[in-house]
Amino acid sequence: MPGLGPRNEGGEWGQPHRARPWPTSPSKTAAGRPARPGRAELEDLGTIHELTYTLENALEKINEEVNTMAVTLEEVHLGSETGDFERVNSNGAAYLDAAQTLIP
Repeated sequence: MPGLGPRNEGGEWGQPHRARPWPTSPSKTAAGRPARPGRAELEDLGTIHELTYTLENALEKINEEVNTMAVTLEEVHLGSETGDFERVNSNGAAYLDAAQTLIP
């Protein structure tokens, strides 16, 4: 996905929220102590908070886009039933454009 920030007036995605990456070594905590698999340590909570916030925002954007795509796809379907080439072509192009944000 090009980014997860809000779309601008031109319909392009804004800048994504930049959270810190997951720790590179799963065997150590942020404080350098050996990690206990499946358990978060106090030092990890800040990173977990940032990442879950970022993921929640991303899922909200994905849901909004998918809902819009469903409406657009229905327009393509209805246009195909009635032989409305303009409706099929314009909505089909919009659908494919929106799909590119989910599957680049």
